[in-house]
Amino acid sequence: IGEVVQDFLASFEDISNNPQDVNMRDHVQQQAKTLVDRLHTTAEMLDNSRNDVLRDMKTDTDKINQLLQNVADLNKKIGTTKAAVGVDAQTFVDQRENVLEELAELVGASVTQDDYGQVNVYVNGVNLVTGPIPSKLELQQTVNSATGEQTAIIGKLDSKGKSMGAIV
Repeated sequence: IGEVVQDFLASFEDISNNPQDVNMRDHVQQQAKTLVDRLHTTAEMLDNSRNDVLRDMKTDTDKINQLLQNVADLNKKIGTTKAAVGVDAQTFVDQRENVLEELAELVGASVTQDDYGQVNVYVNGVNLVTGPIPSKLELQQTVNSATGEQTAIIGKLDSKGKSMGAIV
């Protein structure tokens, strides 16, 4: 864009030396058209990039929700299995560890463990799994009405589906 703007401004400098020259006027018009075309192309590329990022964020949010549900389900199985006499919960613990590693890789989750072998999962200090109860995340988009700026966040929902704020 910078080069095209320079060419456009240079064409004005050229025409200022000979304002009656029809060829120079045509040149200014062509430079203006080139600049407008370049701005449209750049805007389209930025829109495509934004859409790609939003699609990736939505995919990641869905994946995180599934992983949170998996951890909660495994926590429940571990809690039930540990209460049963003679049943080994280690298989579920190992499965949960794999899920937690994937979750940590995706969003940097941290974990605390309770006395019953169940874990609580946190992302950026926000509790997302408590024992057998997972939270739900949602990709949320806002548009500033004054500037048109678009913002996307991943937010935690309460049990009624209302946003509780951003986690990422």
